[in-house]
Amino acid sequence: MRRLSQIVVMLLFTGLRVSAQSPHGDALEIDCSQCHSPAGWTNPTLIWSEKVSGAIKHKGRSRQVEGKVTSDSKSVVFDHDSTEFLLDGVHKVVDCKSCHSTMVFDQAPMQCIGCHSDVHSMTLGDDCARCHTPQSWLVNNIPELHEQNGFPLFGSHANLSCVECHGDGNSTQFNRVGNDCISCHRTDFMNTRAPDHNVGGFSTDCFECHDPIGTGWNTNTVDHSFFPLTMGHAITDCNQCHTTGVFSDASPECVSCHLNDFNSTTNPNHVLSGFSTDCATCHTTNVGWTPVSFDHAVYPLVGSHTTVSCDACHNGNYTNTPNTCDGCHLPDYNGSTNPNHTAAGFATDCATCHNETAWSPSSYDHAIYPLTNSHATVSCDQCHNGNYDNTPNTCDGCHMTDYSSATNPNHATAGFPTDCAQCHDPTLWTNATFDHNIYPLIGAHATTSCDACHNGDYTNTPNTCDGCHLPDYNGSTNPNHTAAGFVTDCATCHNETAWSPSSYDHAIYPLTNSHATVSCDQCHNGNYTNTPNTCDGCHMTDYNSATNPNHATAGFPTDCAQCHDQTLWTNATFDHNIYPLIGAHATTSCDACHNGNYTNTPNTCDGCHLPDYNGSTNPNHVAAGFATDCATCHNETAWSPSSYDHAIYPLTNSHATVSCDQCHNGNYTNTPNTCDGCHMTDYHSATHPNHATAGFPTDCAQCHDPTLWTNATFDHNIYPLIGPATILRRVPQRQLHEHAEHLRRLSPAGLQRINEPEPRLRASPRTARPATTRRPGHRAARPCDLSTNELACDGEL
Repeated sequence: MRRLSQIVVMLLFTGLRVSAQSPHGDALEIDCSQCHSPAGWTNPTLIWSEKVSGAIKHKGRSRQVEGKVTSDSKSVVFDHDSTEFLLDGVHKVVDCKSCHSTMVFDQAPMQCIGCHSDVHSMTLGDDCARCHTPQSWLVNNIPELHEQNGFPLFGSHANLSCVECHGDGNSTQFNRVGNDCISCHRTDFMNTRAPDHNVGGFSTDCFECHDPIGTGWNTNTVDHSFFPLTMGHAITDCNQCHTTGVFSDASPECVSCHLNDFNSTTNPNHVLSGFSTDCATCHTTNVGWTPVSFDHAVYPLVGSHTTVSCDACHNGNYTNTPNTCDGCHLPDYNGSTNPNHTAAGFATDCATCHNETAWSPSSYDHAIYPLTNSHATVSCDQCHNGNYDNTPNTCDGCHMTDYSSATNPNHATAGFPTDCAQCHDPTLWTNATFDHNIYPLIGAHATTSCDACHNGDYTNTPNTCDGCHLPDYNGSTNPNHTAAGFVTDCATCHNETAWSPSSYDHAIYPLTNSHATVSCDQCHNGNYTNTPNTCDGCHMTDYNSATNPNHATAGFPTDCAQCHDQTLWTNATFDHNIYPLIGAHATTSCDACHNGNYTNTPNTCDGCHLPDYNGSTNPNHVAAGFATDCATCHNETAWSPSSYDHAIYPLTNSHATVSCDQCHNGNYTNTPNTCDGCHMTDYHSATHPNHATAGFPTDCAQCHDPTLWTNATFDHNIYPLIGPATILRRVPQRQLHEHAEHLRRLSPAGLQRINEPEPRLRASPRTARPATTRRPGHRAARPCDLSTNELACDGEL
């Protein structure tokens, strides 16, 4: 009995760590047995020793062989990633003792400097991770580190070794160097002579003139804003202007460099002309001195004057050049012949008629007779004929010949006035107009010739339609206007644009849709006095020949408009309120339901679909005794998916997704509605745990729900799972199953003893050890700490 009690106690507390004094510190709370065994403290699974070829050598006592594993091998018990110091790179393959020099593991330093000597003598700080990684000591991001410190390495700097800038006599000591150029280049600055940077007072910021991306001291970035170097001044040789070697004594005045150019210029001669020595007055910095500008305010140059050379007007004399037109152009005035300016006595002020762009076209203030349209393009001599002081200013003064020769119409015979402007304008003769208010000309009348209507007689022309178009009226055949007795007023149906299309006020029978596009004769058939105005009057033949459905047999009314419209026969509609057509019914042909019989068509589901009802097999509607009212389960859109009011056994979760036949198995009249009715096979085949052996009830719903079998629950009131027992989920499944099997076999009295506060153990005659005796070196059992997921309770199970 005593041995049985000991076994029970050990089973209940297996896996719970007995809190003993641990040499590894209080922070390490794992079971000693995870690494040690009663045979000795030495780890029988893994002994860390030395690095071998990038791995760690260990001895497995159970294997009696040596092997190599990395620190993340499955044989290593402790997961270092659970700490605040993750193992990466070289740290993953070093001996634990290299960092953990004491038995208290949490005393290992977290900072790099705690393990690694600072070979840089604190010139870079004590955080090795700023430059190095756990992979190796090599630094591969030197450019990025310099960017972070505000001094990117590019140009010449990119090819330097570290010690060339950080040179303090120690190749591993990198004292800080200022980011300013002068910090490294003061010697270069002081030794420069052309120019002498120190004497010239140049800035110590080398960036102002030199390019840090380049590979030398050459410069083209000097800030020369005090004297912009543009166009001709854009030279790269500073010495070309700064000839003395002293860059501060160069004068910005033009003449300081260009006096020789000024003195040698001959066109014009700048010295003789007394021009200013300030070249910028006329010239820009363009190469070649051209183009040149001069403030010609004394005589503004516009038009053609801007493109002639200076000498063409000044002729080498810039002090006495004339500023009037005839001062230069009197020879042109005297040589003119069309018209002869001298003979005509024109003023010598050329600007009166000409402008500065070109001599021609010239202009003249023709206020005495304004020149517009065609008059503006003829030559002066064409009207003046060499006589500019007695030219006529009336139409017939020039155009009497045109008036007398006109034949269509004959102006003289018709007695038209000689004032051409009454009909003609100065653009063209042919677009003559006439105030035709006696008979306004619109449409096609506006484009016909005058003689087409007047026929040479402008005094007695008819002004009614039939006065001109009676032959058209008499010759019409479709319809025959004379036979139909149409009025002779053509405007009743026709307009002045064209004879066709013509219009007729069809108020007696409005023409819409298809009726609007047929020819008149198609309905009237040559008889415009007795044309029918009802549907059957024209369409009785269509009514009698209709077969789908047969209108005559079905007794449909002859009023076609009840179903058809005037657009197409085929889009006929029928007010189906006796049986509204919705869903699939709306798209089937009429004959599919009526079958040629429109007087006795069924209006119930089984009236049409009884063959579908009888032929159904999944489920068999006839055998199942389903109602013949298809709408109970189906709708008018499609047979499937169908619906069924499953109130006798509500379908939820997984039951809602299985097919009907999976549960009913073809029998819809005697289907079980209990769990074991369908799942008894699952019950008998269950092994984890074995339901039949354990005597579980066959009511599956006590533990399972309709969603999944695997999320089953069990009311553990036989042994409530609280306190330490809740951590059994961390114990291997095999031990839990053995524990459950053992509890099942215990008697109620045994369970009572297990649940008592303290085990009732009797001293064995062989050991004579009191019941309260504990194993040496172990503290008293402490309550379980349920705030963590680890096995943190004292005791054994």
